[in-house]
Amino acid sequence: MYALATEAAQPSPPTISAAGGQPEIPYCFVLDDDYRVVMAGPANAVDPFGSLYGDDASPDALPGPIDRAVRAMTSSWRATRNAGSNAAVVSGFRVIVAPLNGESGRRIAVFVERNY
Repeated sequence: MYALATEAAQPSPPTISAAGGQPEIPYCFVLDDDYRVVMAGPANAVDPFGSLYGDDASPDALPGPIDRAVRAMTSSWRATRNAGSNAAVVSGFRVIVAPLNGESGRRIAVFVERNY
C-alpha cells in the first residue's frame, strides 16, 4: 500500500510531444522590478525562444516580444497595490504573469508555454 501511494505521489516525467520531440513543460522566469531575469527554469540545450532573441539580447532579459508583452501586462502594477495575473499570446507562445510577494518586495512570475 505504501509503495502504491508513493508511486502515485511522484510526478510523472514530462511527456514528449509529437512536434519536435520537446518536453511539454512551461518555462518559468522570475523577474525583478526592473524586468531583469532573477531566476529561470527549466534549462536545456534547446531554447524554444531562440528565434525571438535579437542580436543585442542580454542574458538577464526575456526575448524582446515576450518582454514587451510582460511589461504591458504588468504596467498597472506599480500604480496599484492590487496586482493580478494576466495572459497573452506572443509569437506562438502563451505568456502568463503573476505577482510574487516576498521579503525582498514584489517580483514577477512569468510562465511561457507553447500555444496550441
